[in-house]
Amino acid sequence: MTTLVDPRPITGHEPARLRGRAGEIRVALLGLGRIGSAIADIIVREPLGGRIPATITGALVRNARTASAHGTVPLLTDPGGLLDSAPDVLIEVLGGLEPARTLVLAALERGIPVVTANKTLLAVHGDELFGAARRFETPLRCEAAVLAGVPFLGAFGNRPLAAAVDRITGILNGTSNFVLSLVDEGRESADALAEAGRRGFAEPDSSKDMDGSDSAEKLAILIRHFARLSVQPSDIRRTSIDGIGPGELARARELGGRLKPVAFAEWSGRDVACFTGPAFLKEDDPLAALRGVLNGVRVERTGSVPLHITGPGAGPDVTARTVLDDVVEALADRRVPAFGGVPRGRATGPSGLGWYLTLHSRAPVDPVDVADLLGSYGIWVYRWGAELPESGGSSRSLLTFPCPVAEVECALRALADAAAGRTLACPIVEAGRD
Repeated sequence: MTTLVDPRPITGHEPARLRGRAGEIRVALLGLGRIGSAIADIIVREPLGGRIPATITGALVRNARTASAHGTVPLLTDPGGLLDSAPDVLIEVLGGLEPARTLVLAALERGIPVVTANKTLLAVHGDELFGAARRFETPLRCEAAVLAGVPFLGAFGNRPLAAAVDRITGILNGTSNFVLSLVDEGRESADALAEAGRRGFAEPDSSKDMDGSDSAEKLAILIRHFARLSVQPSDIRRTSIDGIGPGELARARELGGRLKPVAFAEWSGRDVACFTGPAFLKEDDPLAALRGVLNGVRVERTGSVPLHITGPGAGPDVTARTVLDDVVEALADRRVPAFGGVPRGRATGPSGLGWYLTLHSRAPVDPVDVADLLGSYGIWVYRWGAELPESGGSSRSLLTFPCPVAEVECALRALADAAAGRTLACPIVEAGRD
């Protein structure tokens, strides 16, 4: 069964009493870029929780001359002055590691609840930050850090049985999914990325989107929340989607699936098999149907029905509203999530998965020879694609039964040497595996 979460706000909800000052909530804002500006706009227009007005005591910006103007919002370039404004809550959307890390720690030490959408900060310094929140008994909320428009982390945090899963599969980066969606329509990768930039879906430097680093940061946060393990994003195996063209996606469709930019983690004890990058999803997989900038996550427990959550993964307005929902919850309920002090996980490459392989060769690809070579490494083919001519030779794709990643890597090197060509390998990720 697939459950889709509708990201539209639920009307008529009456939140618990907010613990701000009488008559208003004082907000300190780190950052006034696209997301910070959207937050400021909403605060000016709407009372928080539908009842209580908020005021921004100050917004920290790197350059007051270039920051967006928002009426009477005081713009600060001195970090020290922000916390001295006695806010009820600190919202961090500055991005990056510093000064965000230092200011978040300072706020937690003073007992000021913190809400952040900074995935890089949480992925790299999550141990320290959640540990400080626990030590000072101060809320630290981060719903907008992953699938910004879908409030699902808090929901699972309040439902321990539903959150008792051992596997996560997701499309966590809207830019890469948009690019591959256009490539699937026949566009080349570079042209698709340029289109993403023109539509505002890609930053000027999109390298973290394309090489899987952005998804690895988000996956590290999900591993902390669901596996209760700490994994650094740098330890997660990453593969770029750059260079995957329309021909490769056509070969995948011929074999009954689609190549999508996937983040995957499966754990047992402290061992976490994880990766981000292109993966082969079966045609009937709900995640395979996600196109454009739409994101989705599947959470599973071995032997149980998988649960799918989909919705917008980015955008200033949806991110701002999720951040402000976190503000309401942080002020209404000062319980501290138990994400600090979790043990360090051991990250490995994908284990026990099948593989989608493509061999590009200068000579015709002989299935018997390829199958014999793969078999010598304990890799067994269960489906072949047609041989396709291409400039300078031909190509052929195939699907294998599950096998260890180390054997696949060794076999691919031998294949490339034997055929004087190049290879592509993408894990096959399926839902509902027993």
